[in-house]
Amino acid sequence: FSGHGGIGKSLLHLYIIAKTTTGEKFLAGGLEHQLLQGSVILLSAEDDVEFQIKPKLIAANANPEKINYLISKVGKLSKKTKFIELDKDLYLLEEKINEIGDVRLIVIDPISYFIGEVRDNYNSDVANFLQSLINLAKKYNIAIILNKHLRKHASGSKGIVSAVSEVGGAGAWTNTPRQNWLITNHPEDEEIKVISNLKVNIKKTCKECLGYKIVETSIIDNDLSVSTTELVWLEKLQIVSSDEALNKDEYEKSKTQIAVDFIYNYTSKHGQSRVVQIKEEAVKNG
Repeated sequence: FSGHGGIGKSLLHLYIIAKTTTGEKFLAGGLEHQLLQGSVILLSAEDDVEFQIKPKLIAANANPEKINYLISKVGKLSKKTKFIELDKDLYLLEEKINEIGDVRLIVIDPISYFIGEVRDNYNSDVANFLQSLINLAKKYNIAIILNKHLRKHASGSKGIVSAVSEVGGAGAWTNTPRQNWLITNHPEDEEIKVISNLKVNIKKTCKECLGYKIVETSIIDNDLSVSTTELVWLEKLQIVSSDEALNKDEYEKSKTQIAVDFIYNYTSKHGQSRVVQIKEEAVKNG
């Protein structure tokens, strides 16, 4: 999963975690979904477990007994607490998997805090590192979600070349995983977050994507009312590509081309028509 900071990626992760721990069905994009039920291992570096993560999990109706946190370790020499380095400490993750027994999902958010000495911009380093995660996933039949930030652009810089090129670091971050998803604001409504196909290795990419909103809510924890946020899915699928989601000009150009194609096809089929008739048909077709 890739996207700019503060867009709601972590909330999406926590929702997926919650539904994995319960196996509870949910509606998104007009379809019913259900995830394989089991335990989850979460490596999170930017959010506090007690004050940020757990309230969101409670709001998403998670089973807390099925969630395991594996974030830091104590250095053998320094005796200081530091983030787990998965290039060296992957055995700790495997030990945790065996200890728990029914792990279905691992979420690493964001991956950059846990790569140790892997050089983020070197394809060979990243590809070899990801292959070790792939081998682990295949060995235990586990899904692994990695959270990655997009590149930051200087003020006044030119627009994007393509969405996939905007993911920070080496190209292997997007070339190696089976599926890549972009989480960003909808070009027409910043309150709507869309999950568009960034790059998919197992099927053809399409412009239909899920959308959700982030709403404020409150939970009761230890008899106290705690304010937090929750994810609410939109009933309709959104129609937007990753390139369009990141590039307003690309989105407007795509919308214009759709209108041009419609008018061309309509007049080819029906001949000359009054503008009002064409407009009525255009509105019917969205």
